[in-house]
Amino acid sequence: MLLGAGLWAGGEFTKEKYPRYAQGLLGGGSLAMFFSIYAGYSFYDLYSQAATFIVLVEIFMFLTMQNTHFFSKKEFDFLLSPEQLSLSGIWMLYAIVLFTLGLKKYNRYLRFGGLGLIGIVITKAFFVDLAGLATVYKIVLFIILGLCLLGVSFVYQKQKDIIIGQDNGEEM
Repeated sequence: MLLGAGLWAGGEFTKEKYPRYAQGLLGGGSLAMFFSIYAGYSFYDLYSQAATFIVLVEIFMFLTMQNTHFFSKKEFDFLLSPEQLSLSGIWMLYAIVLFTLGLKKYNRYLRFGGLGLIGIVITKAFFVDLAGLATVYKIVLFIILGLCLLGVSFVYQKQKDIIIGQDNGEEM
């Protein structure tokens, strides 16, 4: 936790003079915070589920703000913006991480949170990201979204019996 906080502070301190270096520090701080929260909750039971949820939401908001800050140096048309496409990618990666952690730890809240975020990303892709893209990019976006959905459904079906047993309160 202290490493993540230190990297965040270093990123905030250097963002005016060295913006690219600050981005790396802020991203590294996010990763350090995420993994320390994950380890503290999963292995040592240091945090309650509510505190872990709050921190995960804060990390999500931080990643979104960093994406906005990264693209704030240049003006883009909203519908043709690489900012919106990269935001969808960041959200999808975060959703997959949450889903995977939910499966590994048999935590239905993380699993459903990841699935809900995947649904939000797909909705955003249809209504915001696809609006101004050329046909080739639309095809690529649909392929990527389809692969993500197929992967999640495959893993969910493969783990279905274990998940249902754990959700009903049975011990492994």
